[in-house]
Amino acid sequence: MCHAAQAGGKLDPIESERRTPEGWEMTIDRMIRVHGVRLQPNEGYALVKYLSDQYGLAPSEIEPYRYTLEK
Repeated sequence: MCHAAQAGGKLDPIESERRTPEGWEMTIDRMIRVHGVRLQPNEGYALVKYLSDQYGLAPSEIEPYRYTLEK
């Protein structure tokens, strides 16, 4: 309901974002805290894995920013 399909069937803004697995985990945590999303056990892990596999950043893409991410 929150991510209605756009023209071409894409889920905006999910399919326009690329993040690290940690970034996707923070996004899901925010959806739970702020928007009241409810997940079954292991659904959070499955979502992070799927989003990371489909829309994740490669290690080479985050290398220039690694120090910033580790702070």
